[in-house]
Amino acid sequence: MTGTFHANLPPKELENQRRIREARILLVDERDLKLARLERNLRKRGFENVSRLDSTERLGRMCRELEPDLLVIDMQILRPHGPQVMDRLAPVIEGRGMQVLAVASEPNRHDRELALALGVQDYVGKPVGSKEFDLSVHNLIERQLMQRSLEDENRTLATRVQESREDLEAARTEILERLALTAEFRDDDTHEHTQRVGRTAAALAEAIGLTEAEIELVRRAAPLHDIGKVGVSDTILLKPGKLTREEYETMQQHVPIGAEILSGSRSPLLKMAAVIAMTHHEWWNGVGYPLGLAGSEIPVWGRVTALADVFDALAHERPYKAAWPLRRTLTEIRRSSGSQFEPRLVEVFLDLDHDELLSGVD
Repeated sequence: MTGTFHANLPPKELENQRRIREARILLVDERDLKLARLERNLRKRGFENVSRLDSTERLGRMCRELEPDLLVIDMQILRPHGPQVMDRLAPVIEGRGMQVLAVASEPNRHDRELALALGVQDYVGKPVGSKEFDLSVHNLIERQLMQRSLEDENRTLATRVQESREDLEAARTEILERLALTAEFRDDDTHEHTQRVGRTAAALAEAIGLTEAEIELVRRAAPLHDIGKVGVSDTILLKPGKLTREEYETMQQHVPIGAEILSGSRSPLLKMAAVIAMTHHEWWNGVGYPLGLAGSEIPVWGRVTALADVFDALAHERPYKAAWPLRRTLTEIRRSSGSQFEPRLVEVFLDLDHDELLSGVD
C-alpha cells in the first residue's frame, strides 16, 4: 500500500483504514485533464473507489446512484453556480451525510467564505497532492464514517428501546389478561368467555369499517372488559339466584373498579381497555350504568363489546342461568335493538357467523 495507508497498526485502526480506503469519492471538475490527474493522485494514496464527472448537469443523479461519501468539487464551479449545485446535492447530503470538499487553484478568503456559506464542509487550495489536501480528504471521510456509525448506533439503540417497550407492554398486558381470567374463572368454568368476547367484538369492529389497527386493539382490549370483577365478592358473583337491589348495586361497581385498574397508562391498548371497561354496560337508550350515556355518546369500542358480551353470556351457561339456544339468543339481541344496543350494530351482528363466534377459542 502506498501513500497514507499503513499496515503496522492495531486491528481496530486497520479496520478504520480499510473503511477509509473503500470510501466512495466523486470528483467534479469541468476540465477533464485535471480530473484525471486528481483521480490518479487519490488512487496512488490508496483510495479504491474514485469516480469523476466533468459536468454538473448529471451531478444530482450521479450522487443518488453512487451515494458517495465525499464529493470533491472545483471552486470554479461553485463561484457562479454554487446555490444551484448545493440544492441538487441537498437530498444526498441530508440522507447520507455526504461531505463536500471545495478545491481552488488560487485560494483566497472570499472563496473560502463563499464555500462555507454554501454548506461545504472544507476548502483547500491546490496542488491536490499537498499535505493539507490529504488531511482534509481523510478528515472528511472519517467524519462521514463516524456520523454514519453514530446513526447506526442510534438506530440500534432506538430498536432496542422499542423492543424493551414492546416487551414491557406485552408483559403488562399478559398480567392484566391473567388477572381478567382470574375474575372470569369464578363464573366461567371454561375460562373462554373473555377471549370469545374479544373475537366477537373484533368481528363487529371489522364489519362496521373500523381500521385494522382499531380492530386489533379491540380484539386485545375487549377481553379485559370485566377485569373489575376481581373486586366483587364470590357471594355476589356466584349467587345462583336473582340479586337483591343492594347486591346488584355492588355488582355494578366492577365497572369503575375495572376502569381504575386499566387507567393511567400511555398504552393505546390499555387506554381502549379502560374505556371499554367503563362503558360496556351503557345502553343505547341511556338507561345503562354507570354514566347513563346514550346513543353515540357511548364510545364505539364500548358498544361493540357490550353486544359481544351479552351475546356470549346468553349463549353459554353462567352460575345464575343455563345456556340459551342460539335462536333464542339472536331473538333477544334483535329485541334489544334500539334499547340496549345500537340498531345499526344489531343489523351487522345478525349477518355474522354466530356458530363460529361461539366455538371454542384455540
